Amino acid sequence: MTLPAGGRSGPRRRRGLGWFGPLAALSVLAAVGYPTAPAGATGGLTASAPGVTPTTITIGYPVAETGVAATTFQDAPAGAMARVAYQNAHGGVDGRKLVLDVVNDESSPNLVLSSAEDLVSRGVFGVIGFDAFTYMAAPYLHAQGVPVTGWTVDGLEWGKQPYTNMFDYAGEFDPHFPVNSYDGTFMKSLGVTRLAVLAYNLSPISTAAATGFALSAKRAGVAVPYENLSVPFGTSDFSSIALTMKSEHINGVYAGMLEGSNIGLLTAIRQAGIPMKGVLLPTGYGEQLVSQPATNQAAQGAYFSDYTVPIWDHTAATVAWTKALAKYAPGSYQLGQVPDFGLFGGWITVDLMIYGLEHAGKNPTRASFEKALDATTDYTGGGLLPGPANFTHFGQAAPYGCAVFEKLTGKHFDPVKVCGHILPHSNQN
Repeated sequence: MTLPAGGRSGPRRRRGLGWFGPLAALSVLAAVGYPTAPAGATGGLTASAPGVTPTTITIGYPVAETGVAATTFQDAPAGAMARVAYQNAHGGVDGRKLVLDVVNDESSPNLVLSSAEDLVSRGVFGVIGFDAFTYMAAPYLHAQGVPVTGWTVDGLEWGKQPYTNMFDYAGEFDPHFPVNSYDGTFMKSLGVTRLAVLAYNLSPISTAAATGFALSAKRAGVAVPYENLSVPFGTSDFSSIALTMKSEHINGVYAGMLEGSNIGLLTAIRQAGIPMKGVLLPTGYGEQLVSQPATNQAAQGAYFSDYTVPIWDHTAATVAWTKALAKYAPGSYQLGQVPDFGLFGGWITVDLMIYGLEHAGKNPTRASFEKALDATTDYTGGGLLPGPANFTHFGQAAPYGCAVFEKLTGKHFDPVKVCGHILPHSNQN
């Protein structure tokens, strides 16, 4: 991505755990594997690593609360804080309270790096990497030996040497970005014959996702006459692009972009009167598609990626999670709503940090944290993930995988699970 002017200076806002006020127990999460141990004494607990004291563990999180990426990430801190608040209400980690230091990077790649430097200088144990520009801070965080738990929504550094300190919550990630067959077969099953794919300019993950999707479609026998990999980051007006798609007789779309851009694209498609057989978007799933009339109308019939067990299944884990969000993030979520990409990402990436701390020993170090996650084969996010994540094969994608897509129909979502295999000779990087 192009770097904005202004260097590394700029206003930043920090929050501590006090943002949530008094904490209370929520016993339903205990039933699905979350901790319930009461806060213990500090006997035997030492200041074993940066950010670790006998009573607290501090974690840092640079994130785009404002700026062009905020349509996707502005409520991620609420999800992250909710997970911390729940943990502290049940004794923290081995009796230590968790402290989450959130810094607004304002959607600026430069500020992501300076924010990470600031957090490390203040002594955080680890950093949450759920942000559009985490890749800007990755070399620095690796050089400092700082553990990072997050999500591959920024770049292709995850799973690539030397970044063994970085853990995507879903487990193995192959930085070559090999392509799964289910994308193309799903589009074909919907009747798509002419597919368009869109990506942000200079965004490694956006480009890889779009070109990979195009390859999967082509392998399934779907034509891809329109590939636009130079959409300016954060664009919301797609009027001219929609007209080009109409002239190309496009009847299917994949767009690896942020929520605001994807909603803008859907709006332009509807305004241009383009009949679509299939639209699949990785972001956008959430309450706004139901409660905002214009957005709801524009998104009718589109499919959106869902990264959890569908909440419509009402499993013990999904019921517990939504109750926890309602209790600890009431300004961002109410019971009965659909948690969006940001809330889930904030929650699950902090959950993985907590999981690593819980398995790193009574007095964790950064080395013991990484060793514990490196040996993990069955991380489930407390039952939220569709399948267990495995961290034992660094830089290698699982040969077979599944995904959940949610179709918006009226004010309801209908989930569909699709599965497939890695296509041979499909590396994107």
